[in-house]
Amino acid sequence: MGGFEKRGVPITRWAKLFRKPLVVDNLKYIDSKTSYAEDLNICFPAMLDADSMYLIDTKQCQYYYRINPESMLHKYNKTMYTSLLHVHQSLLQVCDDKQHPELKRQVYADCVAASVQYFKNELINPDGIQTGIRNISQYIEHSLFLEAAAQTDWSGYGRLNTTIIRIMKHYNWFNRNVMTRFLSLMKKSHK
Repeated sequence: MGGFEKRGVPITRWAKLFRKPLVVDNLKYIDSKTSYAEDLNICFPAMLDADSMYLIDTKQCQYYYRINPESMLHKYNKTMYTSLLHVHQSLLQVCDDKQHPELKRQVYADCVAASVQYFKNELINPDGIQTGIRNISQYIEHSLFLEAAAQTDWSGYGRLNTTIIRIMKHYNWFNRNVMTRFLSLMKKSHK
């Protein structure tokens, strides 16, 4: 099992070559509403169907990432809410369809990590922190987050991420109106 945002094999599409039937047979799991974590919807079921996988030594094959402050990863993502509501439900369905219930723990861990990213995303909501707080409240109410947090050992996820998980688990008046605003101010001051 991976830790916060870690997996045994990264689920990114850019680092994979699949045989065409593995992709075609799993197109039913792709959701057009998903633009964040969309790699999961095809890579996860395709990898479960693969008879074999080959890994290339990363010392010989490097991926260079140039930090771009204009990229989707560094700006507010207004579609993240919709994506996260769909992607983890889909992955749980994959676990059931392909008879791999033991992988649900990893799906829940990924859901917790993605939920923390969603919380951080809403801290920079261009419509203001009050809108961000409202969105976080709706997300907690309609997503798998609470179930996932109960199923995941997130104690080693780092101080900030653990704090955010605790805030989200108990999104009461104090955590909504004091802690979320405080974290928003901290995020803005670190830019």
